[in-house]
Amino acid sequence: MAGHRAGLTFDHGRRGREDANSWEDSESIWKHDHACASCLVLTGVYNASWYLGSFAALLHYPGTILLIKVVLVLVLLALIYVHNVYFGKRIVRLAAERRLEELRALRRRSRLVSAINLALMLVILLLAVMLQIPP
Repeated sequence: MAGHRAGLTFDHGRRGREDANSWEDSESIWKHDHACASCLVLTGVYNASWYLGSFAALLHYPGTILLIKVVLVLVLLALIYVHNVYFGKRIVRLAAERRLEELRALRRRSRLVSAINLALMLVILLLAVMLQIPP
């Protein structure tokens, strides 16, 4: 098929411009995401202090569940940030430069990081549910 190679089209110039426009939109959304993430962290710290009473309680059940959840949330936030900054900008640049093989490999790694993010979200959700179960 003309114009098609290795699952990618040769029309990445147009797509690169579209990706650049969506990247500008996502940068404006990202500013709001910082505020939302900060709010989640602050309310999480407040709820933890109310729920546990002391930091020593994090080392005993059910505090250990909360501690694991906090660590996983921090890992998730770091992965989301790295994914957005590293993969987002490189995908746009590689698409604009029509470096298709590198683009395909980068998108494959990006999908892997997205799958890890999704798995972390599900584990965090499970831990949140476990916190609601009486000891």
